[in-house]
Amino acid sequence: MNEEAFLPWYTRRPKLLFGCFLVVFCAVNAWIFYYEYQFVQREAAERTAVAVDEARPEAVSFWENDGSFTLLGDAKPGEWRARFAEHKQSFEDWVEGPRQHPSEGRKTIYLQPIGSFEDSGLDLGKLAAFAEMYFRMPVAVRAPIDPAELEFRRRKNPHFGQEQWLTEDLLSELYDRLPDDAYAMLGLTMTDLWPGDRWNYVFGQATFSERVGVYSFGRYDPTSRLSHAAPYGLDRRKTMMLRAMKILTHETGHMFGIRHCLHYECNMNGTNSLRELDEQPLHLCPVDLRKLHAATGFDPAARYHDLAGFYERRGLHEQARFARRRSRLGQERSSR
Repeated sequence: MNEEAFLPWYTRRPKLLFGCFLVVFCAVNAWIFYYEYQFVQREAAERTAVAVDEARPEAVSFWENDGSFTLLGDAKPGEWRARFAEHKQSFEDWVEGPRQHPSEGRKTIYLQPIGSFEDSGLDLGKLAAFAEMYFRMPVAVRAPIDPAELEFRRRKNPHFGQEQWLTEDLLSELYDRLPDDAYAMLGLTMTDLWPGDRWNYVFGQATFSERVGVYSFGRYDPTSRLSHAAPYGLDRRKTMMLRAMKILTHETGHMFGIRHCLHYECNMNGTNSLRELDEQPLHLCPVDLRKLHAATGFDPAARYHDLAGFYERRGLHEQARFARRRSRLGQERSSR
C-alpha cells in the first residue's frame, strides 16, 4: 500500500491547502476592509455634519424654542406613540448614527410618478418646488411609469375591495431605476398600498439604505370613501396638496437619518392614521431642523422666507404665518 495514503490530507494536497488558506485570508481581509471603510465613511460624515453645524453660528437661535413649538403630550389610544415604543433621537444621536449624506455627485431628489395623476387634483411640479425649498436640494419630477411595465403583486383589500400594490415589490423596481445622481427617488401613486399580509394599508414606505421610497396619495382626497374631510377649512385641492406635502417631507426626512420625533409637535412625528397626519404640523421642530441643516447646510432664515412665500401663494395661511414669524427671528438676531 502507498505510504502516502496514511498521511494527513493537507500534506498530500498542499495546493488545496494553500487555496483554502488564500480564500480565508481574502475573506477576512475583505471583511476588515469593509468595516474599516464603513468606519471611515461614518467618521467623515460626523465631521462634516459637525463642521456644517458650527459654520453658521447665527443659526443657533433656530435650534431653540422661541415659543413657537409645543412639547409633545401623552399619546392618545390608537396613536402611533401608543402603539410603537421608540426612543428620542437627539442631534448628537443623529450625528453618530447611520445615515446617507448628499454629495456633489449624488444630490438630486427625484419624484417618480407611477400611473396617471391627471385627475388627482395634485400638481407634482408645485410639489417638487415645495420640496426643493424645504430640503434646499434639487428636486425633479421624472416621466411617469406605466404600472404595466413593472412587476409587483396586487390584491383587493379584504375590507373595502380597492386595489392595492405591495410596497416591497415597488421598492425593488424603483431601486433598479435609481439614477446615478440621485440622493433619493420617491415613487408616487394614486393607488392604495399595503406592506404585507398583517397590514390593512400604509401611506408609504421607504428603504433608507437603498434610497428609494413609494407613497400613495389615494387616501388624501377628502371626497374619497377611504378618506375624510380635513380640519383645515380648505377646498379639495388644497387639502390634498397639504397632506401630500406632509407625507412627502416626512418620509424624505427619514432618508436623512431623522427618526420619528419625540420632542415636539413636528412633521417628523409618527402617524398611525389620517387624523394624526392632519393634526401634526408641516414644520420641523428645532431639533430636527438642526439635523437637516447639518445635512444640507442651508440658511434657516432664507429657508423660512422662501417657504412663507410658497405657502402664501398656495393659500396656506397658517403655515405662512408660522414661517414668516420664524424668518423674522433670524433677521432680529442678525440686526443685534
